[in-house]
Parts: sequence; structure tokens; C-alpha cells
Amino acid sequence: DSVEERMNNLVQKPSTRVQACQLLAKAKDLQREVADFPLPDLEAEYSDEEGDRLDIALDKYNDLRQSLAEVQAKAETLCVCWNKLDQDVSELTAALTSGGGSKITMDRLEESIKL
Repeated sequence: DSVEERMNNLVQKPSTRVQACQLLAKAKDLQREVADFPLPDLEAEYSDEEGDRLDIALDKYNDLRQSLAEVQAKAETLCVCWNKLDQDVSELTAALTSGGGSKITMDRLEESIKL
């Protein structure tokens, strides 16, 4: 499969923390692969037809790099938010199962939600 096809096959709307982190890893892998593409000599002389083909290819290359950067940024945000949510839920569960959701725990939870 081409990088473009693999990019289109990425889960665009992950519904779990695991999917978000997998999306992040795949996006990073694809970004590394795209960054390693050998680019043509932009200073060389090209015929009009070759120049047009080169322009189209470079536009696709730049669009793909931009899309991958956006996917990676969104996946990173999702992973951070889900990890924080998991941590907050774990803390709340521990507080409730240990005999009560104390005022301190509730204040910490409320403060966490505001961030």
C-alpha cells in the first residue's frame, strides 16, 4: 500500500485510549517514512510536462505531511486527555472505595476538570 492509502486507512475517530495511542504510533511511523522520501533536485532543469508532474507530486507530498502532522497532534491530545481522565477516575474510585469522597478529593477532581 502507498503511504497515502495507509494514511487514509488510519482510524480517524478513535473511540478508546488504546486506539488513540495506536493512531499516534502509526502517524509517527508514517511521518518518519514520508520524511525519508528522496526529493527530486528542485534546481534541475525540467521540461514543462516534467515540471507540472513535479508540482503535482510536491503538492501531494506537502498535503500528506500536513495531514499527518494534524493527525499526530490530535492523537497526542487525545492520549494525554484519556490518560488524565483514567488517572482522575482511578483516584476518585480509590477515594470512594476507601470510605468516602472527601472534600479534598472532590476539590481536586473539580480542579482537574477545569484544566
